[in-house]
Formats: sequence, C-alpha cells, structure tokens
Amino acid sequence: MELIQTPSEFLDDFCKICSQAKKHIYIESMNFEYGTVLKRVEPILLERLEKGIKVFITFDWISRRYIDDELVLLPALTPATRAYHRSVFKHNEEFYQRLRKAGALLTVTNTPSPYFTSLIPIVRRNHTKMYIVDDICWIGGINMFDPGFQVIDFVMKSDNLKLIKALLEKYPRVNDKRPEQNYSTEIPQLGRLLFDVGKIGNSLIYNTLLEEIPHAQSKIVYMSQLIPEGRLLDLLIKKAREGVNVTIITSTRNNKMFAKFPFSFPYLVLKQKINNVPNIQLIHHPTRKIHAKLVTIDNATAIFGSHNYVETGVNLGTEELALKTHNPSLLSQLGSFVGESILY
Repeated sequence: MELIQTPSEFLDDFCKICSQAKKHIYIESMNFEYGTVLKRVEPILLERLEKGIKVFITFDWISRRYIDDELVLLPALTPATRAYHRSVFKHNEEFYQRLRKAGALLTVTNTPSPYFTSLIPIVRRNHTKMYIVDDICWIGGINMFDPGFQVIDFVMKSDNLKLIKALLEKYPRVNDKRPEQNYSTEIPQLGRLLFDVGKIGNSLIYNTLLEEIPHAQSKIVYMSQLIPEGRLLDLLIKKAREGVNVTIITSTRNNKMFAKFPFSFPYLVLKQKINNVPNIQLIHHPTRKIHAKLVTIDNATAIFGSHNYVETGVNLGTEELALKTHNPSLLSQLGSFVGESILY
C-alpha cells in the first residue's frame, strides 16, 4: 500500500495511527516548532509514552532559529518582536522538556561550532523528513511545524517493510554516526531509496536526477519551492529545444524567492535563460507557496522527497532523502497531485 497524502490528510492519519501505536514512533523533521500542529500531536505522544511506547524525535539545530517559517539569526529591531521571539523560543524549550521528562528521546542534529557554522548556519543541515509508527511510514517534504501544513506539499504513506527497515537503519545515522558516503537501497515494488549524508558539493539525489533528465522523450514536470538552476536548468532547456515539453511549477509570484532581491536572483537568471525557448512553461501557483519536491519524466519515472533539486543545496551539504520510482500507482497519484495543486 502506497498513498500520496497532502498535509491535512497526513496530519489526520498520523495522529490516528500514533494513538494506536504498539511498538514505537519515530519523527525526523528539519523543523520541530511548537504550535497548533504539535499541540495536537503532543497529548498523543505523551499518552503513548505513558503506555510504554518508545518515542524518538530528531530535528535539526536550525529549527531553534525558525519562527513562523523565517530564519531568525539576529535580534529583532523592535521590543515587541523581540518579546515575541523570546516567547516562541521559550514555548519550544518547554515543549521539548515535557517530552524528555515523559521519556521521549530527542536528538538535535548539527549543532554548530562556535565559529564557521554559527556564522553560516545553513551549512550542513539535516533536511530529511520521515515518520514511522510501527509498520507504517511516511516520507516526503512535510515539516512538523505549523507552516509545513499551510503549503502545497505531500508525503507518501507506505507499509512496505523493506522501506521501513531502510528508514529505521538510517534514523540513528546522524551527527557523529553520519555515514561517510551517500548511499542507496533498492526497495521491491517501489524503486530506489536515495540518501544524501551531507557531503558538501556531492549529492546522490541531484546526480541521479541529472542522469535521468537526458532520457526524457516527451514530458518533464518539475515542482519545487526553488526554481531549477545550474546544470539542471541547462539540461531542461536542452530537452525543451529537442521537443520535450518542460513544465516548471513553483510558488506564487509574490513569494520572496521571486519578488525580493537578493533571493530573486536565481529567478531572474531563469527568466532570462528560458525567454524565447520553445516547449518550456513556468507556472506560478496563483496564491500559495509550493513546498513539494517532485520531478516526473514521461509519466514513467518520478523522483521525490526532501531535496529541492538546486545546486545551492548541494553545495551547502544538506542531508536529504528521496525515492526514485517507476511504480505505476504512485506515478498516477503524483500526476493527480500535480494537477490538483495547479488548480487549487
């Protein structure tokens, strides 16, 4: 059983299945910020912990610097904003302490050194999102905090035991246990599970996508909050000129990644490069932010997960998870998700 779920569908399902957990609950998300979503999840986790169920939670250090989907590195200018930030940080820490006191094992990944990574904190982040409850798992792009449930995104739900085994083996491989090399695992009936371990300038997921694009014969759909750049953009333009229909789907035009310099610089480059190129279409959602990370090729291959498919992320050395699949049912569901995302 594999099922593509939107954020609201995932949250309802995750809470229901967590409340029935018999063995363990694993949560790995870059962001883990207390809010409406985790207020709903917390009592379920505490109740399961009281029943003796093991709960493991991993999130990245940078989550402690996010407020309402904004990375906060410097003190706010106004007293009211500073007070609000302190309140958010305080509520988060109290939440973590309640979970620890109840017996949950919380792991914070990639705490920065006092020097380089504290000055450039986005280097070597754990960007992976995966969730496991007993013999059910979810992988995809959804972060466990309120903004993660307000965007266009999805996860794949599965009861494939080989997939669950691979995810459980991966889960403890963080911080000083992080593998030295990227790796992959073949999952029967699903495809190949790809793991980036955070090597700066080296991404198995990105390289796999670069290898797949040249095989496209008729259609490529690219969907991400970040627009393609570098080698990937050049390949997409090349295929478009060869007659392949290329569709790039991203967030509303008013998103700061497109409307606010210097964030908008890659967007300006893309607009200039695809100008007058036939067979390539850029679609902005009319009102919402896209957070899904998906590329489909000829309705026969899909790559999806946590990776945004940009070289910037590759050069920052983020830990990522993705699935390359030829599964017909998944491809059909992903096609429906894309169509519905554009319409709504």
